[in-house]
Amino acid sequence: MSTAEHLSAAASVTEAGQGVSIVILTLNSVGNIEPCLESLGVGTLVPNEIIVVDNGSTDQTRAVLARQFPAVRVIENTHNRGVAPARNQGLAVARGAYLLVLDDDTVVHPDALARLVSVLDTNPTVAVCGPQLLNSARQPMERDQSFPTLWYKARRWQDANLRNGRSSGNGTAGRLQEVDYVIGACHIIRRAALDEVGLYDEHIFYGPEDIDFCLRLHQAGWRVVCEPAARVIHAEQRIARSVWSAIGRKHAAGLGYYFWKHRYGLSRKRLYAHLPTYSPASRSH
Repeated sequence: MSTAEHLSAAASVTEAGQGVSIVILTLNSVGNIEPCLESLGVGTLVPNEIIVVDNGSTDQTRAVLARQFPAVRVIENTHNRGVAPARNQGLAVARGAYLLVLDDDTVVHPDALARLVSVLDTNPTVAVCGPQLLNSARQPMERDQSFPTLWYKARRWQDANLRNGRSSGNGTAGRLQEVDYVIGACHIIRRAALDEVGLYDEHIFYGPEDIDFCLRLHQAGWRVVCEPAARVIHAEQRIARSVWSAIGRKHAAGLGYYFWKHRYGLSRKRLYAHLPTYSPASRSH
């Protein structure tokens, strides 16, 4: 049996509320979707259910899915609905107790899914766990996983090469780390936590829906962590590099909405003061 056949067979046997569901968002992803899906079928833990939400592809993405992964469930949108609404479509029909949200430009290392699941299995207060992301050269992508400020976002737009600042959450392999948030490229969610705080905020078309989601989890008393021993390659597309591009403007609008919604901007101090899970040792102001 080929990897694709193995994956398709596994994806058809999930019972409601059991196992791991994976939700993947695609848009003109013909060069990425096959290696992404193939990587999910060679690990120590094969997902029980895979849902691909296609956000209006005009290339051969849908043809590849139909031809090579016929048992993978595909939701086809007629146009680009945005990241949060499309991911919510997949999460709304997923049946697993754990839900892995994945970008199409990722390749999951063989043991990464099992490691992420193990974190949720052994840490009942953890709502979300993210992996160590590697770039295309297999080097760690250093990221500041503290809640953003207006100053920090302004610096990122001013310097397109700034790689999310210091490393706050992706560090020593094997050491679970408390973080403010994990990015949407790959993270596993406990269904009980999702049911409590709700889906991604659909007012945010593209970024920072992942930050807002994690912040709401913290506000509800859940923990968000990173497991650096779980490794996922992310060939980041950086589609919002310029604030003047169409998607860049949507990203800026999403950030404005996020800061307005959570009533902070220049400092995290007031934000942290109202979080049940705030720990001075693990987060900076």
